[in-house]
Amino acid sequence: MIGFVIGTVLGIAAALIYGRFKGKAGELTMAAMGIPLFTYLAAMGFYSGWDFAGGSVFFSTPLGNFTPNELIGLETFLATLVAFTYVWFAPRMPSR
Repeated sequence: MIGFVIGTVLGIAAALIYGRFKGKAGELTMAAMGIPLFTYLAAMGFYSGWDFAGGSVFFSTPLGNFTPNELIGLETFLATLVAFTYVWFAPRMPSR
C-alpha cells in the first residue's frame, strides 16, 4: 500500500497546487485525473518487475493474496474511490 499512499498524497498536492492557479474547477479536474494516475505510477514503480520465470510472487494482505499486477489494480481502484470522495466533498468545504 506504499504506492497508494504516495500516489494519493502526490495527487492531492498536485490538485491543490493546480487549484491555486486555475480555480476550483481546475482543482477538481486535477483531483479526478491526478490521484488515480499518480497512484498507478507509484504502484508500478514499487510492484512491477516481480515476475520470475516459472514462478509467482504473492503479496499477502488483509484483503487476500495478490500478484503484483493485481495489487497495482487494487491500489488504483482505491485511489479512484478517494478521488471521487475528494471531488464530492471539496465543493462543500469552505474556501481557503
